[in-house]
Amino acid sequence: DADAGAGADGAATDLGDDEMLEEGFGWVAKANNCDRAFAIRVCMDTGSWLSCDIHMPPQTFNEPEAMDIGKTLLITVQRAEAGKMMICRDDEEIRMSQGDCIVIRAGSVYSLHNESAGLAARAKMVVVTNMSEAPAPPGEEGQAAGAAEAEAADSQRKKRRRRES
Repeated sequence: DADAGAGADGAATDLGDDEMLEEGFGWVAKANNCDRAFAIRVCMDTGSWLSCDIHMPPQTFNEPEAMDIGKTLLITVQRAEAGKMMICRDDEEIRMSQGDCIVIRAGSVYSLHNESAGLAARAKMVVVTNMSEAPAPPGEEGQAAGAAEAEAADSQRKKRRRRES
């Protein structure tokens, strides 16, 4: 993990909010009652795996988010002041430090908080989607139903052929 302020080639990228970050990071919307925003960099998105780097400036947090059905979130703290990174999961507040990991399961509500006065925190987040449990994307429900009907009709034709033989 490179330090904030320099990219992989050592070149700094100014993305605003008085922070210098590696290339590829973008600032997201600020949470209500929070003076600063998080930055995120998507590293990989295969549809069933989404990997992101999260940069959390000092004294920041995000809005609580609910983990969708069929999805699991894995968070690894890559850099944080000891005991100053907090993850709220449902009604539980969990203090985290560098190297700590946590799992957020489907249906849980979570938020991240960097309570450090001076050190930006970093985390790696991986969202894993169980494709058999995840809801179909909009517009695909009809396609799935049509495919199921076609398969059933094909099965009926094969049964008729066997009886006729």
